[in-house]
Amino acid sequence: MSTKIMGADMRVLASTRFSSIKKLILDRLTSQGLPSIFQWPQGAEDGWLIAYGPRLDGINRQCGRRVTKLLRGAKVAEVPVEQPTELVLSINHKAAKALGVTIPPTLVSRADQVID
Repeated sequence: MSTKIMGADMRVLASTRFSSIKKLILDRLTSQGLPSIFQWPQGAEDGWLIAYGPRLDGINRQCGRRVTKLLRGAKVAEVPVEQPTELVLSINHKAAKALGVTIPPTLVSRADQVID
C-alpha cells in the first residue's frame, strides 16, 4: 500500500497480502474520508472510488492458455510472457458522493465503467 500525503489519496496494490483484508482497508479509508484507488476494475464494484487495471477474468484466460500449452508438452521457455491487452477504468459515483469528492467530467467521460 502506498500513501501520497500531499494529495491525500490511497493506492492499494494488487497483492495477496492485502486481498484478504481489502474490505477492512476500504472501511478504514472510508471512515477517514480518504479517496482510494484499487488496481483491479472489480474494486469499484466493491466500493473503491476508482479502479484501474486488467479484468481478472482476462488474466485468468491468459493463465489458462499458458497452462494448456505446458500440459500439451511445450517447454517453459517456449511459452511467452503475456501482458494484459485491455486496461479498464472504473469509477464509483456512490463512493465519490459518500466521500464528498467530485470526479472531473473529463475523467468520467474516459471511464469504461461508471457505477452509480
